[in-house]
Amino acid sequence: MKKPPLGRLQGFLLASAVLIGAVVILSGLVVGWFFEHHVLTHEEEHAASVVQSQAGRHLAPADFDLPRWSGTRKVFEAFTQELPGVFRIKVYGATGRLVWSNEPQLIGRAFPEHPSLARALKGQVVTVLRPPRRGEQIDQDTIRHLAEVYVPVTFPQVSGVVGVIETYRDVSEVVLGIRRTQRLIWGAAGGMGLFLYVALAFIVWRASVNEQRAITEIREAHERLAAIMAGIADRMVIVDHRMRVLWTNAVAADAYSLDDRSIGLPCFQILGAEPGVCESCPAIRTFQSGEVGRGVRVQRLPGGAVRYLDLVSAPLRDASGQVQQVLEVARDITQRVELEERLKQSAARLQESHAALVTKTEELQRANEAIHETQAQLVEKERLAAAGQIVVGLHHEILNPLTGVLGALQLLKQDGIAQPEKAEVFAEAEAEIRKIEQLIRRLPTLRRAAGAPYVGDTTMLDLERSCAEEERT
Repeated sequence: MKKPPLGRLQGFLLASAVLIGAVVILSGLVVGWFFEHHVLTHEEEHAASVVQSQAGRHLAPADFDLPRWSGTRKVFEAFTQELPGVFRIKVYGATGRLVWSNEPQLIGRAFPEHPSLARALKGQVVTVLRPPRRGEQIDQDTIRHLAEVYVPVTFPQVSGVVGVIETYRDVSEVVLGIRRTQRLIWGAAGGMGLFLYVALAFIVWRASVNEQRAITEIREAHERLAAIMAGIADRMVIVDHRMRVLWTNAVAADAYSLDDRSIGLPCFQILGAEPGVCESCPAIRTFQSGEVGRGVRVQRLPGGAVRYLDLVSAPLRDASGQVQQVLEVARDITQRVELEERLKQSAARLQESHAALVTKTEELQRANEAIHETQAQLVEKERLAAAGQIVVGLHHEILNPLTGVLGALQLLKQDGIAQPEKAEVFAEAEAEIRKIEQLIRRLPTLRRAAGAPYVGDTTMLDLERSCAEEERT
C-alpha cells in the first residue's frame, strides 16, 4: 500500500530536524578539525623550533651520513635528551635512509616512498596525528594519540636539506581535551538546535494553524463567491491589456460559445468583430483612466438578430495600485431597449392623438362659441318677440277701451243728447277707463304670459287671460 505523502508541516519538521542535526554534527566536526589543526600547527612550530635549535647546537652535516663509529651514537643520544616530551626519534639522511634511531634495529633502512618523509626532504615541516599502531613498542594504555613531526634540518654552510629528524610526542591529553571540547560543543549545539527546533516547530505550527484557518476561510469565501457568481445572470469577463480573455463565468461562456481553447484569445475575435470595436469599448477607457467605465454594445447575431448589451468595466489593480486587468460585466438589455422603442412609438402616436384632440377641442370651442352666439341671438330674438307680444297685447287691450272712451266723448260733443243717454255714455267711458286701470295695476305682478294669435304669424300677449291664470294660481 502506497504511503500518503507528508504534509507541509510534517515535511518542514523533518527537514528542520535533518538540517539542525547536520548543522550540529558539522559544527562539532569543524570545531574538532579546527582544534586538531591548531594542535598540529602548534606541534609543527614547536618541534621545528626545538629540533632546528638543538640540531644547530649538537649536530653537524656529517652526522647525517651513515655513522661508522660509535661517537655518532653519543651525539644523537645527547641531542635526544635536549628534546623535552619526545620519547622517540628517527634521523634520516638526505637520501631518506635512516642513519640513527633509538630503535637500533631500524638503522640503515631506507624509506624512499614515505610521503611525509618525501615532503620533509623538500624542506616542508610535516605533522601526522595518529593512534599507536599494533606491534609498536609503546604503552598503549597510556599513549593513545601520537604526533609525528618530520622536521627538515639545514645548516648555513651547506645548501639544501641535509636530513630529516622525526620526533614522536604523546598528545593524548591534548586530543582527549579536543574530544571533550568537541562533545561539549555537540551537546551545546544540540541543546541550542533542539531549542531552535522546538521554537521553529511551535512557530511553524502556529503559522500552519493560521494558514489552515486562512485557507478554510478563503475556501469558504471562494465557495460563497462562486455561489454568488453562479447566481449572477450577467456575462462576466476578465481581460488584460491586450484585451485577451483570461476568465469568464458560465453565463458568458454559454452566451459566447466559449471553451478552454478560447481563453487567451482577444475578446473582439470571440465576438466575431473587428479590432476597431475596441476603440469604443469601456474596458479600454478603464485601462487608460483607472476608473469605472460604461457603455452599450450592439451585438449582431449570425441569424440577423440584434442584441443590446449594457457594459460596465471595473479596474483590477495589483499591490502597487496599477491596473493590470479589467472586469467587464455585460447585461442583456435587448428587451428594455425594445420596450423603450415601443414606448417611444406609443408616445409619438399619443402625441399625434393629443394634437388631433387639441384640434378637435379648438373646433368644438369654436362651435360652442358659435352656439353661444346663436343662443344669444335667439335670446335677443325671443326678447324682441316677447316685447313685440307685450306691445301688441298692450296695444290691443288698451287701445280698444281708449277707442270706446274716445267714441263716448265724441257722442258727448253732439247736441241734442238726452240726459239719460249722457249718463249711459259716461258710465261706459268710466268702465273702459276702469278696465285700463285694472290692467295697468296687474302688470307688475304678472308672472305668466299667455299668447294669442293676432294678425298672420304675429302673436300678442293676452293680458286678460294671463291675469286670469295668474289669479287662479
